[in-house]
Amino acid sequence: ILEEQWPYMVRFLEHGREISHGWIIHRALGDWCDQPITLDLSNTRRDGSPFNSLPATTATMHFFQAAKNLAAIAEVLGHAAEAIEYAAWAEEIRQAINRAYYHVRGHTYGSQTGNALAIMYGIPDPENLAAVADSLAEEIEFGFGGHFNTGSHGATYLYHALTDHGHAAVAREIFAKQTYPSYGYMFDQGATTLWENMSRFDPVTKATGKSLSHPFHGGFDHWFYDAVAGVAMDPTGVAFQKLRFAPKLVGALSHAAGSIETPYGRAASAWRVEGDSFSWDLEIPANTTATVHFPTNLTSITESGLNQPITAATELGSGTYRFRGKLNPPL
Repeated sequence: ILEEQWPYMVRFLEHGREISHGWIIHRALGDWCDQPITLDLSNTRRDGSPFNSLPATTATMHFFQAAKNLAAIAEVLGHAAEAIEYAAWAEEIRQAINRAYYHVRGHTYGSQTGNALAIMYGIPDPENLAAVADSLAEEIEFGFGGHFNTGSHGATYLYHALTDHGHAAVAREIFAKQTYPSYGYMFDQGATTLWENMSRFDPVTKATGKSLSHPFHGGFDHWFYDAVAGVAMDPTGVAFQKLRFAPKLVGALSHAAGSIETPYGRAASAWRVEGDSFSWDLEIPANTTATVHFPTNLTSITESGLNQPITAATELGSGTYRFRGKLNPPL
């Protein structure tokens, strides 16, 4: 499939280069239907153009990720020269983004979406990565009252960007909000789907000029699986032949469970915290392997049927497992 689609992927990336100026792409719609800080502000725009981030920022970040991905695909396909070329493109784009959009003193790319994309795509210089994540968490907590303001581009990456860098509690707080802008606000207005633009819904007349079923805002859903429940495909494997279990314990949550139906069967994770006691049940389907990452504050880990050492990242084969341990400190 990759070989068949190779010329089209190359043409797509070349088009990005053709319309860019100094590796920056200015022609783009941007983070569509992001959330203004007040409902009144929403009436100042006719369409879904972003309030909080520059379209050029998000477009160029996606351009960077496309170049990076194509370099990796070229390597898989044995196109050595192209792999080198597109990796060089990616680095040029990354540096251009940092020159144009990274605010050194604030450790920010200007918005929640900009910071989330930068973190998840690997755009900051390594020495700045933690500071960008801290800046993102600070903006959400103190600049936006614990709410998100992302649109369609940022919704997929915001929660992983926080959770992967020590701010799981901030990610969880976003989902607990009931005031605008939040998912709770939408549901309190009677929503049973994700709306295109919650700020354009009139809570009095229950009318809107926008779509009331817009799944492109639902990119956050996989966060519940691979971060909260802690079950996901390992990106170093192929088609779920290798799995990764790595739950992020969020302080306000006492338990979580999730499962994925893979081509090899059900992969499942269910954990529970009671005081300082942690229990975790895993199901790894036949003909697969998994890397199990335990919480960093978990000690005295046991599994009665396991005849191998248990380390912070333990490799396991198919089967069912029940781990027990103590949290120090407890949640």
